[in-house]
Amino acid sequence: MPHKINHFIQNGVSADSILAITFTNKAAREMRERVNNVLKGGIRPTIGTFHSVCARILRENADKLGYSNHFIIFDGTDQKTMIRKIVKEYDLSDSIYKPSKLMSLFSKYKREMTDMESLDSGSYYQAGRIKIFKRYEAVKKESDGMDFDDLLLNVVKLFEENPELLKFYQDRFRHLFVDEFQDTNTVQYRLIRLLAGKYRSVCVVGDDDQSIYRFRGADTGNIDQFIRDFQDTAIFKLEQNYRSTKSILEFASEVISKNSHRTDKMLWTNNSSGESIEFFRVMSDKEEAGKVLSIINMEHNRGRSYSDIALFYRMNSQSRIIEFDLAGVVPYKILKGHRFYDRREIKDIISYMQLVQNSDNDVCFERIVNVPSRKIGKKTLELLKQEAVKNDCSLLEASGEFIKRRKNVGLSFFVKFIKSAKEKISLGIVALFDYITEESGYIAMLENEGNTVAENRLANIMELRNAIVEHSKKEDNSLESFIDLAALTDDSNDVSEDNVNLMTFHASKGLEFPVVIIVGADDGIIPHSNSFSDPQQLQEERRLFYVGITRAKEKLYVLSAASRMIAGSLSSFAVSRFAKNHFMENNYLYLGERNGKHIKRY
Repeated sequence: MPHKINHFIQNGVSADSILAITFTNKAAREMRERVNNVLKGGIRPTIGTFHSVCARILRENADKLGYSNHFIIFDGTDQKTMIRKIVKEYDLSDSIYKPSKLMSLFSKYKREMTDMESLDSGSYYQAGRIKIFKRYEAVKKESDGMDFDDLLLNVVKLFEENPELLKFYQDRFRHLFVDEFQDTNTVQYRLIRLLAGKYRSVCVVGDDDQSIYRFRGADTGNIDQFIRDFQDTAIFKLEQNYRSTKSILEFASEVISKNSHRTDKMLWTNNSSGESIEFFRVMSDKEEAGKVLSIINMEHNRGRSYSDIALFYRMNSQSRIIEFDLAGVVPYKILKGHRFYDRREIKDIISYMQLVQNSDNDVCFERIVNVPSRKIGKKTLELLKQEAVKNDCSLLEASGEFIKRRKNVGLSFFVKFIKSAKEKISLGIVALFDYITEESGYIAMLENEGNTVAENRLANIMELRNAIVEHSKKEDNSLESFIDLAALTDDSNDVSEDNVNLMTFHASKGLEFPVVIIVGADDGIIPHSNSFSDPQQLQEERRLFYVGITRAKEKLYVLSAASRMIAGSLSSFAVSRFAKNHFMENNYLYLGERNGKHIKRY
């Protein structure tokens, strides 16, 4: 993709007429760096994620949809908090109406552009979900806020309702590039089609064999739809693999060839055949964990860094027994996707900044009005909410009226503090950050706690300051742009330290390692038992396995266990159908080992 962008620019296309979109900040950053290395200054193309590009468009035009252009972006934690409060507001059970499940469902509605009026509310439970969803949408709008899915949905709505605005952006971005196209969902494809509709200069890059996000709404059918919508499309197959050895690539090709409804490709590489793939069939998950440890030690003794080695599994729960063997023996890190900006202390400080930016942000108000403690209890907060509803205003505005009638020292301090913090915006985001952390009492609160946890939280706050100082040196160094950056940054895939990296197959997408160990190559694990009765899901499981295989550059180990403890009971497993034929035919299948000797070999 960067090569194609540079080719366009070198052939006379103006860089500022190019828009390149991808899915992760990491991919966008790498693309930007590679393009910039060629351009060496001057006008640059616009490169970003779907969400960051849409946020930028909405910052200029949200007022056309009834929001201010300073709208709030609610992240996952904010959404869950909001939904939980609505469930409580309607006196519903959060064990039945689980906020995390509702959040996923609401996201699905938006990704698929579901017409709410078309939903069947026949069952009591479904009627409750729709009621919660409508209230959730109303609360966000009242708070002048959008969630991540709204960013895309609202840009599509903006373009469809404002043809002249759409034409403006079509003229602004005449040439469109989209990476990882196989992962696009309904609303993302609609956005692409709208932007490319006038000039039809669009290049998409995707591999249907690596589409593993069906559960997030990814639709491989968008590839076929693209060819129908843009009938003059030229198709180029990128069949050379630069990463893996021939033996790894041959195994991967054999696995994925069993999928139907895929673009036929003949993958090849100039790399050597490399080391053979090693497959072990052990007696139990405990033996599997022991085998993992011995493989890691063997590879490390051969001169590999620990960070050269990665372990993949289908489900997070599989890591527990392996961690037990690794703990204290081998340094390891689990990539679970926890963001720096989701840590409690970071969320607190960002919430202060968001409330300073936008006084209507009731979610942030509730989060930090009593952090540090200002003796503002639940009763006071409930009265404030009643005041806000009565006067159709924000909680911060309601606080001013509340203080006039009732003395509350803590609330009075908070209102004055936010007002004074607003006056610091003109001094820049670093000065604002310093004022908030010191004058709010937050730093003092942690220093007074005086324990290791508090020290770590202080260190995180100082790291946040580093990020703010770095941001202050950018051309767009506003408070608003930093808050957007914090909301949209995904820093989950940091594999820089010298640890063995443990992760799910899904988390491995986009990464590569010299050595990969795959565990749980069992029917019922990968493929997951839930996929047995769903042909489409089974094909996605095969793609997931294929992605795991192709993360390996030089050496691949595949492990399978005849028995595993599942929910406290011992269960038997057959070798995964994705691996069985290949390894049995190639004389790789082992049934456990004792004292380094194989018990049985086919």
